[in-house]
Amino acid sequence: MDGDRDRLEKAVPDDRWQLLTSDHMQCTNRRCLNFSVCPFYRARESMDEADLIIANHDLVLADLSLGGGAILPEPGKTLYVFDEGHHLADKAGSHFSYAMRIESSIRLLANLEKKLLQFNEQARVPLIEDLVSRFHQPVSDLLLVLGTFKDLVQVLAYNDDTGRLPRHRFVGGRQPDDWLGPAKELSMGCARLETLFEQLVGVLKDAMEGSIKDIDRRLAEGLFPLMGMFWGRIQQIGWLADSYAKVDAEGKTPVARWVVKHDSAGYTDYECCSSPVSVAATLKEHLWNPCFGAVLTSATLTSLGNFDRVKIGLGLPFESHFLQLNSPFDYFNAATLEIPSMRSDPSSVAEHTEEVADFLKQYLINTKAVLVLFSSWKQMLTVLDRMDETIKNRLMAQGDYPKSEIIRRHRERIDQGLDSVIFGLASFAEGVDLPGDYLTDVVITKLPFSVPDDPVDATMSEWIEQNGGNAFIQWTIPAASMRLTQAVGRLLRSEQDQGRVIILDRRLVTKRYGRQLLNALPPFRQIF
Repeated sequence: MDGDRDRLEKAVPDDRWQLLTSDHMQCTNRRCLNFSVCPFYRARESMDEADLIIANHDLVLADLSLGGGAILPEPGKTLYVFDEGHHLADKAGSHFSYAMRIESSIRLLANLEKKLLQFNEQARVPLIEDLVSRFHQPVSDLLLVLGTFKDLVQVLAYNDDTGRLPRHRFVGGRQPDDWLGPAKELSMGCARLETLFEQLVGVLKDAMEGSIKDIDRRLAEGLFPLMGMFWGRIQQIGWLADSYAKVDAEGKTPVARWVVKHDSAGYTDYECCSSPVSVAATLKEHLWNPCFGAVLTSATLTSLGNFDRVKIGLGLPFESHFLQLNSPFDYFNAATLEIPSMRSDPSSVAEHTEEVADFLKQYLINTKAVLVLFSSWKQMLTVLDRMDETIKNRLMAQGDYPKSEIIRRHRERIDQGLDSVIFGLASFAEGVDLPGDYLTDVVITKLPFSVPDDPVDATMSEWIEQNGGNAFIQWTIPAASMRLTQAVGRLLRSEQDQGRVIILDRRLVTKRYGRQLLNALPPFRQIF
């Protein structure tokens, strides 16, 4: 096991995976008994001697958020090459998003006090007794302000008619004025606790190294990762509080803010969330300005034939150079783009889903290697349930196995002369390389527009409209164009490939914007 989740043959649920992972707050570094076999540090050691390092976007962004050079080489000494560069903005947006569950945070603080008292009883050292006693007041203050937050979220109106968890989104990202004071108190309280954690963790480190003889080393080793976990959680609460304590500057892109209501087995919790709608300034500060150089590559860096969206979304420097290369593929003779007649429109979700299922039940009978791309879990699972057993026996759906394992099994079936079908969501619309006989058909069930109630997209759309723009034309259509181009790009992976792209969405030919989207696609032979 090299620590890479994607290499596992069986999918591991998120809640179990969290039990296996650690972070810089909980890691004891060289003090850990398993340091010599730790997957992270073994990879880190080999990286020190490397000229070329392959990392995913998340690892790069994690390093940059720590100031750069904490995990990877310093930005000033690094030439970054981002493949699938069109996703960098979304990745950065997720990385700089914050969330806090109120009831979970209250339980966290109660558990923190309990663990500190237990440690104090076990250690029986004046130094620890003094430190532990100083935690009590800040924890009590935070519990009070979290109670205020609980009162604030309970009076909000929650939209629960979208099939998703009930959610309240603050229009334009603007939190009510009566949230500002409690948010500032929460931020300051977390900062006070972080100072105490820094002191406590320092004492535990000294104890593990043997410089404090009064504290049992094994006790310190056991408590260190636990306190690191608490510290990390308090830090996350503080980040969320900071984002709610600030009022967005006039004229600048706002922060999306919303609250999600979680109901489970009679238990209700409220999750306060925030996310920047634009990461342009953040990337400029942490990446473009300090780095030695950067290259972004992707088959879909352009949207509707130009680089405008990626320029603005990523905050690329004015002096950046752009190059769009023609493909060597003979698209017209190698593949067809087909838009079958459909009775229903995707806006009629139930009717469209039923028609998609009926189409696939017939279409998949005589196909060899098919990738079917859905825009929602609900539609995918509903259609999957409607498939005949003969189709299900040769079908794998996202979630059955890790993505890499689905691809491996699909290839294996084709090599054995068997048929294979993959049902997938957005993650299968990219990074899937199935040349030749491994993929002969791509079916796209609907145009990949962003979810209408997505808080980030909705906030950005409001901001564009408030500033005199047209959000659908300037934001929604370009984003859909990039996703659609990426999806159809799964079909032809070499100059010898052939096949069909089927799009089960007649809006491409009935709506005015449909021609824009079609013109931005590769020049397949069109049948509709």
